[in-house]
Amino acid sequence: MKKNIFLILMLPFFSWGQNISIDPRNFNSGNIELTRAVNENRNIKGHPYLEKDFSISTIEFKDGTTYEGLIRFHIGKDVFEMKSNTSEEIYEFKLKPGIRISLSGKTFEAKLLSSEKSLATFEILVNDTPYSLYKYHKKIIKEARKDGIAMPSSNQGNNSDAFWSEQSSLILMAKNQVYEIEKSHKRLLKSGMVDPAKYNEITKKKKFKLDRMEDVIALVKALNQ
Repeated sequence: MKKNIFLILMLPFFSWGQNISIDPRNFNSGNIELTRAVNENRNIKGHPYLEKDFSISTIEFKDGTTYEGLIRFHIGKDVFEMKSNTSEEIYEFKLKPGIRISLSGKTFEAKLLSSEKSLATFEILVNDTPYSLYKYHKKIIKEARKDGIAMPSSNQGNNSDAFWSEQSSLILMAKNQVYEIEKSHKRLLKSGMVDPAKYNEITKKKKFKLDRMEDVIALVKALNQ
């Protein structure tokens, strides 16, 4: 069942091509907790988002109910930001299990990382058995001659040499096993995640580069056949 948030709020109908917007203050769901976003007053090159601009996105709940609104993904904080086109206020929410978001042609869901005892957001690339493939989007702040640092607090000063660095990775999952894809086929085989005979047979027929997402997707689909 699909609900247009404008019908719920009794707002005028917008024609195709115009922005559809959730007013976060009127969006109530026991599965989503909204908190007001905090402005970051530090000069950092680049941006921490999947895409800087908000886009019309779909929130889908386990019962099939969906909502549409203006959303963007803040990779640096692993939260989604929601806003209304009638207000400059921005609210944050963290994805929870049982909820999916379709954003910029990509679909995201939350999974529990047992090693860190926390939820993390993943883009679904291959949702199949026995193997699933996800992309873990990650950006960290780096500074000249310094390692990556944590998110800045709102009261920190300006640092013109700081920049957002892309640190995303591909994650292979099978049953209770999780493996972060590296460039090495040997390491993947040694991980015990895949059947060596089948893997070698597939990779002999075609060479897959593990640093190319399209190749890894094709490889995982071949492993599932």
